[in-house]
Amino acid sequence: MALRGKVGTPISNRNHNSLKKVISEQLVTYTELVLKWAQIVALIVAAIWALHQYNLHGADDWMVNLEIDTEVLPYEGDMKLLFVKIKSINPTDAKFVINEKSHGSFMLYVYEIPDGRANGSVIDFSDKENKEKLITKNNLISKEGYVFLPHAVFNDSVAIPLTGGKTYSLRAEWNQDDKDGKPDLVSINKVVKL
Repeated sequence: MALRGKVGTPISNRNHNSLKKVISEQLVTYTELVLKWAQIVALIVAAIWALHQYNLHGADDWMVNLEIDTEVLPYEGDMKLLFVKIKSINPTDAKFVINEKSHGSFMLYVYEIPDGRANGSVIDFSDKENKEKLITKNNLISKEGYVFLPHAVFNDSVAIPLTGGKTYSLRAEWNQDDKDGKPDLVSINKVVKL
C-alpha cells in the first residue's frame, strides 16, 4: 500500500511530477536564452555581410562592363563599312547617371595602325588625340546622358566607312567623375583588319 499525500496522489509520483516541472521550466528558460543569442549572432553576421558587399561594389559608385563586337561590310570602291556594336552593362545593384553634368562621355576612338613597324615594336595609343594615328572620335552619349538602373544593359552601334586593306584599333571608353570629383574611366580595345 502506497502512502498518500494531501491531494491523494502517491508521494513518489508527486516528487517525480515536480521534478519534471522544474526541468521543463529550466529547459524553456535555456531555450529562450539560446534563441536570443542566435538572433544577435545572426544580426552581426548580416551586418558583416552587408559591409563586405559594400566594400566590393560600393553603395553608389559607378561601374560599367564593356563588350565590343565588329562586323566588316562592303561599301564602295576600296572603302569598307565597319559596323561597331558596344554593349555596356551595369553589374551592380546601384543606379547611376552618366551625363555632361558629371563630366561624363561615351567615346569611340578609331586609330589606324601604321604599316612597316619593326617586329616587337609597341604602338602607343595613350595619347588619344594623336592626330597622326587618330582617324575619328565620336561621343556616343546623348545630351540627356544614360541612366543605368541596376543590372541594366545598353547596346549602342555605329557604322564607320574606312579604307580597306588597313588595320585599325578601336577604343570604347566611358568617362565620368567619381563621387570624389576625380576623373574615372572604363575602356575596351579591339583591333580590326579591313
